[in-house]
Amino acid sequence: MMKSCEDFFEEYKYCQDKILVFFMTFPIYLLLLNVKLIWSFCMHTFFTSLYNEVSEIFNGKNSVFSFNPRCRK
Repeated sequence: MMKSCEDFFEEYKYCQDKILVFFMTFPIYLLLLNVKLIWSFCMHTFFTSLYNEVSEIFNGKNSVFSFNPRCRK
């Protein structure tokens, strides 16, 4: 069965709308991905520095909690 010009035009408009929606929303997806990466990097940096601070409190040279005999007062 042959399609009429109107059918082709309707399919064309449908595909054109879908492509337009994709290209309009694609930058939003990229932005969200970028935000997720930046957030992950910030959280990693924060928790790494927090871990370093806490470990320095417990294992530092002049720490009250130090278990190294050479570092005791």
